[in-house]
Amino acid sequence: MNSMSLASIQHPRLPAFFSEDSLTKMMRKMTTKQIKARSTIFKFGEGLERLYYIRNGQALIKRKAFDQKEFILHLLREGDIFSTISEMGDLSARAITECEIGVLDRVDLDDLLLEEGRFAVEFTQFLESSRRAADSKLRDLLFFGKRGALCSMLIRLAKNFGKPVKEGMMITVRLTNVELAHLTGSSRENVNRMIRDLREQGI
Repeated sequence: MNSMSLASIQHPRLPAFFSEDSLTKMMRKMTTKQIKARSTIFKFGEGLERLYYIRNGQALIKRKAFDQKEFILHLLREGDIFSTISEMGDLSARAITECEIGVLDRVDLDDLLLEEGRFAVEFTQFLESSRRAADSKLRDLLFFGKRGALCSMLIRLAKNFGKPVKEGMMITVRLTNVELAHLTGSSRENVNRMIRDLREQGI
């Protein structure tokens, strides 16, 4: 096994749709990478035909639109899995915090899909869920406008990265104003104005 022993395999949080047995079998074939905070995991046109597992840390996935503008497609945390299978090279990834990431190449993934029926079913469910999540974000932008997309994004951040505090829910992932803008398909200035408006309304 590359870069790790079986004794080192720990599952801090099981990924959605994947059983502990499936995750263990994936990790036996994965290579492990240590990524510094705010460092690039892979650039546009790189990192294709792979499966990525966030063992520790937080990361983000960017997509480049047809007009060359970039927006954040996913925020990932410990236990999340992301696939670049069948992508067209318009994705990039960057660590938000220091990360430990497992990487599974397409050849090894195909072997698992052929050998393990349960894993194949789980992987299909995972791909369908990822598609629905992307469709949901697109729907928010199309039907609810910039403000609605921002509110939806804040709710998602509170759900996935929220920590209850006396004042309400504190979002623990650290994002710049530019990254907030890339999450909502807006500009930094618009995001600043919308957050200021929400704050003034006591929201």
